[in-house]
Amino acid sequence: MDLRLTGGAHDGGFDMMGTWWGSTEVGVQCKSHWRKGIGVVTVREMEGSIAAFCDRSKGDMVGVICSHSGFSKFAVMKMKQSGYPMVLVDFNFDRRSIVGMDVNHQFNHKYPDFIVTKQRANSPAIFYHNEILTR
Repeated sequence: MDLRLTGGAHDGGFDMMGTWWGSTEVGVQCKSHWRKGIGVVTVREMEGSIAAFCDRSKGDMVGVICSHSGFSKFAVMKMKQSGYPMVLVDFNFDRRSIVGMDVNHQFNHKYPDFIVTKQRANSPAIFYHNEILTR
């Protein structure tokens, strides 16, 4: 994944943008809520940002929301119901490691070889084209 930082008044609602696997546009939002998980409002904001990008560029995009404070069950449900390919990534801020990852049907349809599964230690293992991306 090749990402660049964005920011400011004309960032389109993304903290980072770039390409994934060569051709797919990716928009990333990074959220930091220390006391509670990320809610459904953030997922709706991501949907709006993706829609605006797709209207401008006439292309498609995968939306990624990253957080170190987890996601509410309603945020996960909203992401699962979204018409846009989306990924929720929960990470451990101190260890700089992924502790949870969830993708929706639209993402799975676009990337059928992308698999997220749990390991014995309950941390995710992420595979793409049978190659492990993280342990």
